This record gives sequence, C-alpha cells and structure tokens, in this order.
Amino acid sequence: MKRFFAVCAALAVLFVALYAVVLHPLSKDETYQVFGTLISRVETQDRVVALTFDDGPSPRHTGTVLEILAEQNATVTFFLTGHEVERRPDLAREIVEAAHDLANHPFSHNRLILKRPSTIRWELDATDALLRNAGFEDDLQFRAPYGQKLFSLPWVLDQQDRPNIMWDVEAGSEDLTPEEMAEAIVEAAGPGSIILMHVMYDSRETSRAALPLVIQGLRAKGFELIGLNDLLARAP
Repeated sequence: MKRFFAVCAALAVLFVALYAVVLHPLSKDETYQVFGTLISRVETQDRVVALTFDDGPSPRHTGTVLEILAEQNATVTFFLTGHEVERRPDLAREIVEAAHDLANHPFSHNRLILKRPSTIRWELDATDALLRNAGFEDDLQFRAPYGQKLFSLPWVLDQQDRPNIMWDVEAGSEDLTPEEMAEAIVEAAGPGSIILMHVMYDSRETSRAALPLVIQGLRAKGFELIGLNDLLARAP
C-alpha cells in the first residue's frame, strides 16, 4: 500500500511538472492549439484591423467606452461574459444598437481547460442565447478565457465548427502611460491584426485613456477599424 501511494505521489508530481513546463505555456499559445481552428490574425493585404475588448458589460464603464467609440466613429467587437450579460442585458443591447459586434467569452469566465465537454457546451450555449436575446444576429465568435485552451475545449469547438479567436496584438501593462500603451499597439498592428484590449473594469483606467489614442494612431497609420466578422470575411 505504501508503494502504491508513493507511485501516485510521484505521478502527481510528474503531472504538475509537465503542466508547468509544457501544457500551461501551450494552453496560452496565441497561434497553436491541439486541433480545430485558431485565428490570431487574418491574412489580407487590406489595411484593416479588428479592435476587440474582453469582459463585461460593466455598469461603471460600458457607457464611457461607447461614448469614446461614438466620438471616434469606430466599430469594434465586444467579447462579453454570459454572467455579466445576464445581470445587465440592457448594456449588451446598447452595444448592439451602437452597431458593434458581440462575441462569446463564455458564461463564467472560468478557465476551460480539463473541463468536461458538457460543461463547455453549457458555457457556450448559455452565453450564445443571452447575446441573441440582446439582439445580435450575425455570427457569434468565441474567445477562450485567458486565451487558455487544452483538449476538451478545442474538441467541442471543432465539433461545432467554431474557431477560437485569439489575437496578435495585445495592450501592455497598466503601468504604462496611455501614450506608451497606444504607441506600442499601433506599432505592432499590421493588415489583418486582431487587437486585444481590456477596458471594462476599474483597474483598466490606462487602457480606457489609451483607447482614443489607439484609434487615432491606427487611422494615422492608414488602418480602418472594422468588426471582427467583417475582418474574418476577408480571409482568403
């Protein structure tokens, strides 16, 4: 019996080490998943980009973000969590009425690695239903929480013929100034880029301040901001 427990303990240590060294970095890789379709940018010669926001809607900040976008006449894509849409469906409807894309970030925002397929399907389906109830009629794209995806999630997405949308440009640390953050985003963007920002919560004040600078900088570089579905439609 002692030998059995020793073997179990050794296997547990081995699994933890394997996860830390191999599986965890692989789960967060922006360009690879085990199977199914992952999209981090679109191959196009057109000078277009998709600016995407994760999380929310937030009663404190969604209105502010929508005001900035209206002032800049910019179209973006909101990856919303189902549990927050359920609490404030009016805010999701406001996003749709402002002609932005909605997308699925799923219901609980828990990491969907090593989860049962039935749990993952529920996370997706519940959020899809809420986004449809908010009035969004176009394709509902999906992004994994924290960008993490292993095994069961890619399998479920593949069964649904649904891509996992990642990104090739990400806003930097909130310790940057808004100007530094915007400059880094604009510098990294190219034709077909999918840009990730977080602007919904109190901790993201720098990102909200950088938002108009990002939009202006991208346009000064000759880019048009379009919804994610429009960008995906330009793929060869």
